[in-house]
Amino acid sequence: ASPPITDDGFAIWQGKECKRDILSDIYTSGGLCYSFNIIDPKEILVDPEEYKTTTYHTKSKGWSLEGGYQSEDRTDDFPKRTFISGVSGGLQIDLLIDGSHIDRFCSDTFDGFQVTIHHPAEFPNMDASFSVPLDQIVSVAIKPKLITVSEELKNYRPKYRKCYFSNERHLTYFRSYSQHNCLSECFTNYTIQKCGCVAFYMPKSKLFPICGPASIECVETSRSKGFSFACHCINSCFF
Repeated sequence: ASPPITDDGFAIWQGKECKRDILSDIYTSGGLCYSFNIIDPKEILVDPEEYKTTTYHTKSKGWSLEGGYQSEDRTDDFPKRTFISGVSGGLQIDLLIDGSHIDRFCSDTFDGFQVTIHHPAEFPNMDASFSVPLDQIVSVAIKPKLITVSEELKNYRPKYRKCYFSNERHLTYFRSYSQHNCLSECFTNYTIQKCGCVAFYMPKSKLFPICGPASIECVETSRSKGFSFACHCINSCFF
């Protein structure tokens, strides 16, 4: 479970204190989490009404998945970006928890938080998270990887250039293609096939119910089956 967040100066972005609304409520395999800099689910999902969280969603401004930022120096674009390297140009968050909320029978023996880094047009993947223990200061540096395609290769078929442009492969649940979105959709379809339902954090369809407690073992077994080899989810690329 995630601790509640208040407006008590818990976060700093580029040296300025932030309010609660910089974080969006997001459902993940780890439960309810909070995400910084994610765009509105209406811009990610085909049917966002089937993926309802609570509040604090921000639409993109001056940015697109295909073209990036329209301006080189605007500071009010969203997703937010920094022009300063190091800690002073990034996000700092104080993670606090009431000791009475720690339940050692809930999961494993780790006390602390799980953090994952994700693209602003994708939902967090908690399988790629790292642990932040209590009473520790942790710094994280991000090194992005971008696959670009020259104009000469633009007209090659995806199977030869080994990547998709965002509009080349249609996904059922997501508006734009990315390898992460493709794998998420593939796992959802695999879970429907094996369990007849979808987990609460998955993109949803009116045709299938949300998995209840009796289906937890089936969902977790599906997660461990190594289904991704059959998904054909190659990298996304840009030009």
